[in-house]
Amino acid sequence: MPGTYHILPANARYTKVRVPCYETGRFHRHKFCEVERAIALCGATVEGGREDGCNIIIADPNWDKDWCHKCVGMVPWVESAREIWQERHGIETTNIEDWEKAARPEV
Repeated sequence: MPGTYHILPANARYTKVRVPCYETGRFHRHKFCEVERAIALCGATVEGGREDGCNIIIADPNWDKDWCHKCVGMVPWVESAREIWQERHGIETTNIEDWEKAARPEV
């Protein structure tokens, strides 16, 4: 699945995790470093800061990023945003009406 720039949920929290530190030098004389991790909409772990993803609240299809197609496809977009996703990035998205129908199946 193309894309390395993920979308995080609105309530995403970065957690610090201790991992082995393989860097050397004056300021890396320790065995462990702390990295930040968060879970993206697609389930992938975004690690090492905020360079590999953004929160859904600020995600913008006009940004020139290598977007994760699965993350983008999991969000209902307004028609103007859907057109940008398709034209600029070649990503098929769900409109709000279809997303609501899928969330509330007829009984």
